[in-house]
Amino acid sequence: GLAERGVATWYNPAWLFLTGFYRVFLLISQGASRLQEALADRSAAFAYVPRYFEQGLRHIIDRSIRFHAYATALIDEVAEADQPPPNFYQYVPASLPKDCEISEAINSAMTAQPSPYDSHLSPEERFRLLQSLDIAEIPKSVNADGPAWKFFEDHEEIEIWISKGIWSAAGFSVTPGTGWECLECAYENPSKSYQCKNCGYSLT
Repeated sequence: GLAERGVATWYNPAWLFLTGFYRVFLLISQGASRLQEALADRSAAFAYVPRYFEQGLRHIIDRSIRFHAYATALIDEVAEADQPPPNFYQYVPASLPKDCEISEAINSAMTAQPSPYDSHLSPEERFRLLQSLDIAEIPKSVNADGPAWKFFEDHEEIEIWISKGIWSAAGFSVTPGTGWECLECAYENPSKSYQCKNCGYSLT
């Protein structure tokens, strides 16, 4: 390559073309992607009105940040205590970030200014653009109150299935004699009680 042969200098025309073209390409492609996302926001606003779009996106950002804080605390606690991994959605860590810290992270995410390479504007800017549209309000047709789990009949089994993926992604493995094998049994034979059908070990 150019770098290996020592010719990747700033004045080399080939090097200027490669680096310059790459940056220009990113700006153009991301600009097109941002336009596409803006049009998607517009379509969603016409379908569900801006107010509900804003409520939904605010909820997603809020829950994403809170879940990240919860997940980090849970994984750190399990790793430090060297304990079997529990059901990710049932266990409550002993220590969680303060509400003021989480609120600050949420506010920062809402107002963060995007870089030229981001595919979306900031959430606040997206809300402002949609509020400028002349769209009539529509009544809420679906009862959206309550947890999203209510839309799933077997959400307990889904919790166990997702927990397995999270713990695997976090680098935890099944080790005989530590309770991990019980967790594996429960994943393969999920039950409402979160209890291993082979040995009786409880996940809660």
